[in-house]
Amino acid sequence: MVFFISVPVLFYCLAVGLHSTGVYQGAVEFFRKGFYQLISAHTGTGYQTLYPAELEKWPDLSLVALIMAMALGGAVCSTTGAIKMLRVGIIYKALKQDIRRIILPERAIVVEKFHHIKQVFLETSR
Repeated sequence: MVFFISVPVLFYCLAVGLHSTGVYQGAVEFFRKGFYQLISAHTGTGYQTLYPAELEKWPDLSLVALIMAMALGGAVCSTTGAIKMLRVGIIYKALKQDIRRIILPERAIVVEKFHHIKQVFLETSR
């Protein structure tokens, strides 16, 4: 879930940066070079195909988006050692559950679950 949220957000940042400088003229070249680099960085595959001279033309916003994608690239069960997506997702769901627990009546039962190999329910210790 976190992956599917972070890819469009990071691609938007990358696209705004690349569009502002006009590094790539056509939409096909823009998508082929920009989106490919982002997905490659985000999945941790490491297939960056840009030469350093071409990468120097990228604006700072696009480079930050690419670096953030690399930092998030260590997904669940990855050995790259980056931030684990499952942990980010659990923190988000636990925060959402706490907010719902504050808003709802005291006797309401709030159940939040996530999927990692099997369905796991978030429980609070009271």
